[in-house]
Amino acid sequence: KVLTTYLRGVKVTTKGTEETGLIPLVQTDGLIHHTLNLVSTVTGRLSSKNPNSQNIPTSLKYLFRSRFGDGGKILEIDYSQLEVCLQAYLSQAPQMIKDIENGVDFHCKRLAYAEGKSYEEVVKLVEEQPETWGAKRRAAKTVSFQKAYGAQPESLARTTGLPLKVIEQIFQQEDQEYPEISQFVEDVVSQIEQSRVPTQAPLWINDKDL
Repeated sequence: KVLTTYLRGVKVTTKGTEETGLIPLVQTDGLIHHTLNLVSTVTGRLSSKNPNSQNIPTSLKYLFRSRFGDGGKILEIDYSQLEVCLQAYLSQAPQMIKDIENGVDFHCKRLAYAEGKSYEEVVKLVEEQPETWGAKRRAAKTVSFQKAYGAQPESLARTTGLPLKVIEQIFQQEDQEYPEISQFVEDVVSQIEQSRVPTQAPLWINDKDL
């Protein structure tokens, strides 16, 4: 799969055969120019194709060199815990802002809630035992993202496989530490309920109806 997807392979279609992989995508200038898709995902995230540079295996990244030679660098840039930063900004939760400024790993913090351990102990375990505790951190990461978008304990228990009591414990401890977040959510829901206006308009409107 790595060979045919990321290096060079042959794909058989009804129209014949075509080459796949990164090598056929090298242009005459010796560079690979991928395409960034701005509006092709349901969630609004960027995606890319020819090649999908967001999904190149770490084992193959050594193949890439900067167009500027030995003096150039290739950067991999990603937002760190963006949902958490937005929650802190919108709710102005003092403790969460302080934790962000101090570089707290919120996924490890939620894992500490679930395991009943200290934050420092969990960070150390994730570093020393990445296979087992790294997997646990990834499950906690799912809780972080889905909770930020309004998921409830029952649905999180189904999607993560974590016991419902553990999810509820995470929610409870987080609400105690960052009470401004739940208050912000309640305020938004209240504003929506007070300002909404019933309408008889159809759910789907065609261009010709406008």
